[in-house]
Amino acid sequence: MAAPGNPLLPELLRLFFTDEHAQQTLDALMEPPNWSSVRVNTCKISPEEALLKLNQHLADKNLPHRFQRHQFIPEILVCPAEGPRHWERKPKAVYVDRFCAEAVLRGAHVFAKGILALTLNTRFQEEVSIYYIQDVAYQKYTIFEHGPQLQQGPNGTIASLPEMMPGANLIWVGNGVMKMTRSELFKNDAHGLAIEVTEPIYSHPALESLFPEWIVPQNIPSAYDVHVLDPHPGDLCVDLCAAPGGKTTHMAALLGGSGKVVALDRSAKRLQQLTQFCGLLGCGSVVYSDAVDTTRLIPHPESASPAPAPGGVSTSGGGESRKKQKAAARLAAAAGVVKTPAVSSSPSPPCGVETVSTTSSQPDQVAPPAISTGAPATIPAGAPATPGAPATPTPSATSTGAPATPPATSTGAPATTAPSTGAPATPTPSAISTGAPATTAPAPGSQRALEKQKKWAKKHRDNPALVASVLSHDAASSTPVVASSTPGHAASSTPVVATTPSGASSTPGHAASSTPVVASSTPVVATTPVVEPLPEGVLRLVPRLFPGGAGEDNAPFAVRRGCFDRVLVDVPCSALGQRPRLSMHYDDNPFTLPFYQEEIFNVGFALAKPGATIVYSTCTVNPFENEGLVAHVLVKYRGRLALEPAVFTTPEGATVSMGQPGVGRPRYQRVGGEREKERETLWLTDEQLAMVRRFDPTVQRDCIGFFVAKFRKLSD
Repeated sequence: MAAPGNPLLPELLRLFFTDEHAQQTLDALMEPPNWSSVRVNTCKISPEEALLKLNQHLADKNLPHRFQRHQFIPEILVCPAEGPRHWERKPKAVYVDRFCAEAVLRGAHVFAKGILALTLNTRFQEEVSIYYIQDVAYQKYTIFEHGPQLQQGPNGTIASLPEMMPGANLIWVGNGVMKMTRSELFKNDAHGLAIEVTEPIYSHPALESLFPEWIVPQNIPSAYDVHVLDPHPGDLCVDLCAAPGGKTTHMAALLGGSGKVVALDRSAKRLQQLTQFCGLLGCGSVVYSDAVDTTRLIPHPESASPAPAPGGVSTSGGGESRKKQKAAARLAAAAGVVKTPAVSSSPSPPCGVETVSTTSSQPDQVAPPAISTGAPATIPAGAPATPGAPATPTPSATSTGAPATPPATSTGAPATTAPSTGAPATPTPSAISTGAPATTAPAPGSQRALEKQKKWAKKHRDNPALVASVLSHDAASSTPVVASSTPGHAASSTPVVATTPSGASSTPGHAASSTPVVASSTPVVATTPVVEPLPEGVLRLVPRLFPGGAGEDNAPFAVRRGCFDRVLVDVPCSALGQRPRLSMHYDDNPFTLPFYQEEIFNVGFALAKPGATIVYSTCTVNPFENEGLVAHVLVKYRGRLALEPAVFTTPEGATVSMGQPGVGRPRYQRVGGEREKERETLWLTDEQLAMVRRFDPTVQRDCIGFFVAKFRKLSD
């Protein structure tokens, strides 16, 4: 039976397929592929040697699985799986979350973090059956209502879940043996192997125990996707949605140490996983990585502003919800945050070559703010001593054609000096006041608010732009703010007391002496260091992931328009092709996702040089995200972009075409907005449908649902 979820999914499939085929698709998505597939890390070992070592390891463990070479992709090894198999159910039950259940169906064991509940009096080394609670309402009931009771340990008094939740739709995923006691399992920091799966429904090998430096779990269509891109040694490649790094490391391996791969992703946290992944595989020497929202990397002449990232998309990236995106935009506007790329009159170096300092400003990047540094402002030597004289900013450097960075702006109270001999307090020039009276201490309760801000900023540290926008707005609307002289740091909520530096240092970041000023007629001057602008035409400087030794080129990669030979646009999508998928629940409307995906494709087109290869791919069966988007961009870039067959050529000269042709236009129109109707009426021709590749889980049971399209950029 198909998994319940968003009611739009059956409607979507029936637009293109018969009711029978739509139901077959839903059923196929609930089952794992018939093959387990891994990619050999050719940076460290050859496929032949890896195959021998892998099968010898399985034989030594007395496991029945044996891998073999893939017919068309030489670095892919596959292991056929049997199933479904029917075992006897055990009296004791363990209930796991969806992601754990899906992993069990593909051969994994159960770890402590994935367990929601289990039957009372379940003991160490006891056999249990493993279930997934399919109903979303029951999942929440289990976690939030009975989780605290379960955490009391083996002496708890709750009954087993089927008795507590009559009618709950349970999916059995296998049997296993307990490797933890209840008391160990429900500790707050419980981790490690909890259940060893001994009777799986599908006989997939446990890939997590197989040589992590040599073997990379990777689906066959993902490897096919990279071969269609066809990176060659010396090529400049970019992966616009890189994390967690499977395709990025595959491209790096095919480059053979010659060339560069620029890995971009909007989630800094996921890019940390990519860094660890590249370090483990030993392919990071050609990888350059940076966290950036690719839809905002360059301005789009075709659209006024990039579409917000949907919250339920699969990613390659940890996206925000539309509500958060809109809130961040409103707060940024209220705080007066204006992002203007710096312009330099210096000559433009070639693509990928950079000579400026790595401290250059990055347009459209907001560093995580530092809340209340507490460092007092300093009084520069030689400042005028006339009472009431206006403050004059002291330039710290001269600019070479680029405007100096403007000081931060606040609507709070001005900074004040210490008690004086009758001279009025002089406001700091970098803190523009709206008339609020000067204060000498934070307002009551501001310290508590500051602690809350710190906790919130830590929770959202992987989205520095949102953090900076919200904190800037909070500071502007509540407490007095004094602008920090440190680039990228938020203004402090603690009023600055002017002090006389005792042997004050001019080094940025060093606090001056805390001795109060005796004669307060000297104005307080906040200096803002001049930030070097990016060279003309440079969109971003991307640092090398693992800098080499002396003599190697460790300069950051200068990303420009028309820079790359190969562009991979593997966009965030609805992930409705992942298998097994025990729940079809997702947050975003599958009819509107293509508008966000098109924004990423626009960036890919702009970054590709004329004659470059662009590959667009998704892991979904939704035709609007696949064939519909391809048809739209071909019309949008008519005469500048050509569709090519999504195939690749082996070293022996054979042409490899996997998957099936694309699906035709919708059988009938769905009632929707004008933009959605345009997507439904604009479609690919039969000749174009034969060029794209669709991996249909009802036809190819050995892999996930996937889509690949290949383009050639003709001109800018």
